[in-house]
Amino acid sequence: MTRYSDNITSGYILPTSAVSQFGNVRYTRSFRFTGGGSQTQQFMIPTATRNLCSKLYVMAAGSAATSDKITVSGGGNDYVTLTSFGSSTALDVVVRRTTGTVITINYDTSACQNFSMTQETTANVTLLSTDTATDYLFVLMYSRDEGF
Repeated sequence: MTRYSDNITSGYILPTSAVSQFGNVRYTRSFRFTGGGSQTQQFMIPTATRNLCSKLYVMAAGSAATSDKITVSGGGNDYVTLTSFGSSTALDVVVRRTTGTVITINYDTSACQNFSMTQETTANVTLLSTDTATDYLFVLMYSRDEGF
């Protein structure tokens, strides 16, 4: 399959033998947050989205505050929530640990199961921070159910 622009793909998925399996393509969307405060970035979740996952990169060391929060929401649901982290956690490190005091990551699995198969969903990624030295790269990953 070829991806031309946001949410546009073309081509055929073709098995090469009777024992072949179809593999999902993994899509990513990146959101950069610098300067702290309350910031929101809007995007579209494509039709047939599945397997939502996320990563957080701490791009620059800031203060020792650990009260920052990132939420992915849309259609009246919070899909992903990252809480209890700060910009001093690490430098250029992927934060995926969900235990201890580094970060808490919650996925609303029932909301993530109900993405539309027929239309895109408008969504927001929101940072709430009191730290003005923040520099985060939040990456949202997902696959699409092509009906197989």
